Amino acid sequence: MESSDLTFDVVPLKQIYGEEGKDPDKELQKLISEEHFDFIFLKQLYQYDDLLHNNKLAPIDQLVKDGSLWNQSVIKQLSRDGSIYGFSPTFYADALFINKSLFEQTGVPLPSEDSSMDWNQYFQTLNRFGPENAGMSTSSNAGLFALILGTLQGLTFYQNDNIVLATSEWEKVFDQVRQAFKDKAIRIEDSIDPMNGDLFEQGKVAFKFETSDYIRSLQEKQNQAARPFEWMVAPMPHQSDSSLSNVPFIHLNEIAAIPADTANKKQAEEFLSFIMGEKMTRVFQQQGELTTRNMESNNDKSVKFSYLRNMDFSSQTTKSYNEIMMSMPDQYYSTLLETVGTVMNELMESNTATMEGLQQIETAMLTAPN
Repeated sequence: MESSDLTFDVVPLKQIYGEEGKDPDKELQKLISEEHFDFIFLKQLYQYDDLLHNNKLAPIDQLVKDGSLWNQSVIKQLSRDGSIYGFSPTFYADALFINKSLFEQTGVPLPSEDSSMDWNQYFQTLNRFGPENAGMSTSSNAGLFALILGTLQGLTFYQNDNIVLATSEWEKVFDQVRQAFKDKAIRIEDSIDPMNGDLFEQGKVAFKFETSDYIRSLQEKQNQAARPFEWMVAPMPHQSDSSLSNVPFIHLNEIAAIPADTANKKQAEEFLSFIMGEKMTRVFQQQGELTTRNMESNNDKSVKFSYLRNMDFSSQTTKSYNEIMMSMPDQYYSTLLETVGTVMNELMESNTATMEGLQQIETAMLTAPN
């Protein structure tokens, strides 16, 4: 509609997946070399880095030079050596959802809506709930929850093909989770009610870690609820120890990029400019998305997450829990989850030191198939 002189030949990337014995990353490189794309949408940041490593993408610095137009955390995640080679028009964010009504009922002081607690403050607040009104719920067992929580704090547990957990930082995380589960400040979410949702949506827990996309489900359940409760969104807790990296809690949905060998660079840049422009940003906002272009929006998600514009997020220096697990062989990953779950259960039922349990996990994983 905007450019009637342009026609599009769309090549799905799904063909690089699913065939046994083939590496999707190598298949992507091969497909790009064969098809000579003028434009490409990437789903993962590591694909972006792989293509840059092989000099496959063209810089787009001239399209993002006005820094005030863009969410700087997104721009920072895509910047490499002072240049940027791709653009994510929308993103999602991790956040702490808070049941304001439950805080008022229990008399626990309500956290700030505009600034984040550190992880110590979070656990101090969490432990003021339970067992009747839990601080939060999770579908994970205590061991898995500890792994996820540690990665949210900038820790990693997989280095040089080995599990590394017997450190003072991991000991603190496992200690905190161990105690919170024992005190029932964290409740296991055995099953989710299809009508009323999870325990947070039912108003029975104070906190929930979720992404910005959770808002839609929460609002639907609140609209149906006989007794809806007040809730708010706050930034994720931050790491108070400056020796550990702060984890960026903004994640890219899709990266639009221009291959370096395109024969139609001018048209590709025009197309990318259109995707980055005001008209498409309005469309994304109407769809309930958070947009990289800084434009006012009255969709509830944008209003709830307006604090993101002014927050200074660090560059990503550690991998997320999912990224770590994806880098492991499947059998090794399964063995780790089983071992961590078993050891954590034993810790909660005994007086064994947490560090001793972490050492036990490391020892067991030395002989696991990798």
